[in-house]
Amino acid sequence: MQFHALGFTLVHSEDARDEADAVCVKHQFACHLRFACYAHRKHAIFVFLCGFKLRHDGFLLLFVIQKKRTIDAVRAVGNRNIQREAHRIFTTLVLK
Repeated sequence: MQFHALGFTLVHSEDARDEADAVCVKHQFACHLRFACYAHRKHAIFVFLCGFKLRHDGFLLLFVIQKKRTIDAVRAVGNRNIQREAHRIFTTLVLK
């Protein structure tokens, strides 16, 4: 008599042993399938999080570029105003 741990059966004959081996193979297949699904899910979540992080970084980069363009535009307007005011003050002082 042989005890088959994975089949949890007492095996008396060759046919029962073959059946227990089939149960063992099915159990191993189920374990490997579960591990593969877990690994796939884990990698899928990792890929999703990386994509989400890249998307966030892209939005952040666009925000920084837009902010820099806004600052540059304000500086340009400010510089034009300063130049205009300086020109007005200069012409006012020179013409008086």
